[in-house]
Amino acid sequence: MLVDAQRFSEIRAQSLRLAALPLAVGLVIAALLRQTPFAAMAVAVTGALLAFACYRLFTAKARRRLLLLRQPFPAPYRALLEQHVAYYNCLEPADQTRFCRLVQVFLDETPIAGVDVTVTDLHRVLVAASAVIPIMGFPRWEYEYLSEVLLYPATFNSDYQAEGGEDARILGMVHGALNNGVVILSAPALVAGFANPHDRRNVGIHEFAHMVDKRDGSIDGVAGALPADLIAPWRSLMQEKIAEKSAGRGAIDPYSKTNDQEFLAVTTEYFFENPQRLAEDHPRVYAKLAKIYRQDTLGLLDEEYRLLRRKQLGRNDPCPCGSGDKYKRCCLPKRQ
Repeated sequence: MLVDAQRFSEIRAQSLRLAALPLAVGLVIAALLRQTPFAAMAVAVTGALLAFACYRLFTAKARRRLLLLRQPFPAPYRALLEQHVAYYNCLEPADQTRFCRLVQVFLDETPIAGVDVTVTDLHRVLVAASAVIPIMGFPRWEYEYLSEVLLYPATFNSDYQAEGGEDARILGMVHGALNNGVVILSAPALVAGFANPHDRRNVGIHEFAHMVDKRDGSIDGVAGALPADLIAPWRSLMQEKIAEKSAGRGAIDPYSKTNDQEFLAVTTEYFFENPQRLAEDHPRVYAKLAKIYRQDTLGLLDEEYRLLRRKQLGRNDPCPCGSGDKYKRCCLPKRQ
């Protein structure tokens, strides 16, 4: 997702090699038509124009990202991260900068729309944080199968109706064809997932774990980022844990036993919300997830950093809900 000078140089070199093909073809054909200079010149110019067009096309995303990342990260977004995302607060300054840049790119390229929901800055930041947290261990990750994120006003049913009676219990899901995935989230559940940073429940992270799983073309509980030599051990561990009869304090949420893909998503919530508990009760699951996500959350999310950095808000500060209004005109009267 991130493009620095070195990465852009690599992309430019790759694009030049690809663009050289139509140019080379044009020059070869022009050489064959040397008996007719006008035709030869037309073919050579056409090849050169196609090469230039290909170069611009292949470098378009990198050039756009490079320009975007030269812009400062919005201060209101940083404040929302500090106030609502415990994971962000645990990062070292350099990693916080990278986290912000990944959020910046995600929000620039991924549409987030509300279905009977007014999408606020808080919603946008929490959706982006949900997407970025699982991929912080991957230097060049792309959500290739994600087209947009939809926010619903409440839980919903399998027909995507938010007023479906008792069966409207779904907090989030991934919907869509292989190359056109849509993440659907209940907006209240999204916010609630970050309100308690160690309750092992975060629907945003859960659904983006499915998107990480989908990287290899299918949602099957085997994340696309998992090294080939670890696929069989991970499948075996999943099946063992799903079949395991467990209850009480150390048990993983029963929903994880639904199937392999839900086991990955549920344990991912544990891995990023309460790694201490996961490592203590299910050390092999923690160890495998650390390899899948290439992160050591047990070392990152120390107990002393668990609380969010909630600064004292002034009356004239931007409201933390992300509405864009001043605090005194938005949420302060409601609290009073």
